[in-house]
Amino acid sequence: MPSLLEDDVTATGDWTFSGTLTLPANTFGDGQANSSSPLAGNKTKHRHKGQLSQVHGTACADERRYVHRAKAAGTINEFKALIGVAITGDSTVTVDLKKSTGGGAPATVLSGTISFSNADAINVAKTGTIVSPSYIAGDIFEVVVDATVGTGTLPQELFASGEFEELPS
Repeated sequence: MPSLLEDDVTATGDWTFSGTLTLPANTFGDGQANSSSPLAGNKTKHRHKGQLSQVHGTACADERRYVHRAKAAGTINEFKALIGVAITGDSTVTVDLKKSTGGGAPATVLSGTISFSNADAINVAKTGTIVSPSYIAGDIFEVVVDATVGTGTLPQELFASGEFEELPS
């Protein structure tokens, strides 16, 4: 029959449990990890940033760039883009995040591309809506930029960044 102890307890020495020890949620955290013997990499999630940055002083250009190759299964936490120099006229830029699985054709993971026009402020990140956040080991992610010059000028200094969180492999 289990015993119930309804008081604070301080103990010294080693404790040995022959059954299961169940701890309340959020009881073990950074403060309990030993810095000389930290948690192994196979017991923690890994966050990676994949990014594309175009050059200041040069008009934004069409581009496809690989930004991340998954080492393990994971989740895309966020994808954002911004411009550093404004668009004029009716020029536009769209930014997409695509995933290739098993050598297949890349497919978007967003509900729609992130679009920039002359109405958008500079250095203000726009967030893409991720509809396919899960991925598997070996998936490849690329940022695809489509710059369409109109009656004005294209922006400069396009920056796009994704955060990928992978499970231990």
